[in-house]
Amino acid sequence: MIKPVFIFCFLLMFGIIYAKNSQIYSYTETTNDTTVLTYYKTTKTDSLIKRINQKGDETQITYYNKKNEALIFSFKDNKSDYKLTKEGNKLLVERYCANKQLQKEYELIPETPWWQTMSYSLTKFSQRTKKEVEYQVFLIGLYDVIKLRAMKKDIEKIEVNSSTFVTQKIEITLCNFGGNFWNANYWFRKSDGLFLKYEGTNNPPCTAKTVIEFVEKVK
Repeated sequence: MIKPVFIFCFLLMFGIIYAKNSQIYSYTETTNDTTVLTYYKTTKTDSLIKRINQKGDETQITYYNKKNEALIFSFKDNKSDYKLTKEGNKLLVERYCANKQLQKEYELIPETPWWQTMSYSLTKFSQRTKKEVEYQVFLIGLYDVIKLRAMKKDIEKIEVNSSTFVTQKIEITLCNFGGNFWNANYWFRKSDGLFLKYEGTNNPPCTAKTVIEFVEKVK
């Protein structure tokens, strides 16, 4: 069970005790033998959706349009500080390192969405009849834009933290030949698309396996 002091500190940190149209969910993230508590906060307005992922000193913030396509993404921890901005079919990547600002521009594939945070970007896809979709993502570890494919698999009943859910399983693979050597899996609640579980590596293909599991709705 999550201690109340952790919940309060998180709410206070982001100033959302009085915020409207916001939802916060907590998850455990386990890599090797290390498990940390993470929080996902989603705030919706008439035109934008803001998603904050907080894990220890690591903060990711993504702004989406109503189609769940990313517009702005930032990543910051005690070693890295990135900001990504979509401008037409270009992705401007700004990196702050040793008091210097480094910039690089990437060409995005037209008509292929940029989905930066899969636990949110895939929610609408999980609810639709479409079986497969291709999209682009920027990987911090590779410092590059790659193309991924999401494919709906079976409807599965899974157990997460002693609760049973009916879920839509979605498999993620690389679009190139690397798809034969790497994949990751997401599970979303069938009834409403709530992200429940992830299994895979955070940066394909050679990092340690990570498991993310839903704990509870905080707010």
